[in-house]
Amino acid sequence: LTVSADDMHFVTHAINFISGDRLITYDQSSGLWFAFTSLMFELFGLTQLTSRLAALIFGSLSILIIYLLTKEFFSERVSLIAAFLLAVSPFHIFHTTAEMDVMAVFFVLSGMLFLVSANDLISLYVSLELATIPLFILTAWSKTSKSGEAGMKYVLMGSLSSGLLLFGFSFVYGLTGSLSFENIAQHLTQTPILYLALGLIVAGIGFKLSLVPFHMWSPDVYEGAPEIVT
Repeated sequence: LTVSADDMHFVTHAINFISGDRLITYDQSSGLWFAFTSLMFELFGLTQLTSRLAALIFGSLSILIIYLLTKEFFSERVSLIAAFLLAVSPFHIFHTTAEMDVMAVFFVLSGMLFLVSANDLISLYVSLELATIPLFILTAWSKTSKSGEAGMKYVLMGSLSSGLLLFGFSFVYGLTGSLSFENIAQHLTQTPILYLALGLIVAGIGFKLSLVPFHMWSPDVYEGAPEIVT
């Protein structure tokens, strides 16, 4: 293995060389990556291969998840093509100016996979949050003023939409006494509370998907987020 710039950066950060104020640098990577890499160094020693284990492990899992996720909607051939494109995408990203946290992408894809297989309100909410929370990190990835503003607006809108969703789900649970989609469909009755619950759920999902008229935050977030994220 040859030494590359990111290898040296990860190694110096993992051994607390940077945090010890011995070197001033523009740190654009996430703390989760460094925490995982530090753990790998403690377990397997300070090697160049160990510094890349996070990308190897979470990148391989992301390829598997994109295969399973695509297979939920399309044929196996399309799933294999999608997995192959994700596998070769780092070769393109490596030559771009933007960076991407493979661990955050892994959690986004995991949330999407769990979302399409959710069968109750709890799994629906948890998977939806798992798919959206890492996007807050990716939006503020470049750590510029615009990117930071976009990330903060995304966090605020995400928190608001999560609150609306939970409020709507609580009304649905109160009306039906169940969290399962099957039981909810059997026991749901048309009442004014139901319309209020549906309104809150639609508003919460509308904010997350930037649907009209809940899309007022989208232009600022798209403008500030790195191009590779948008």
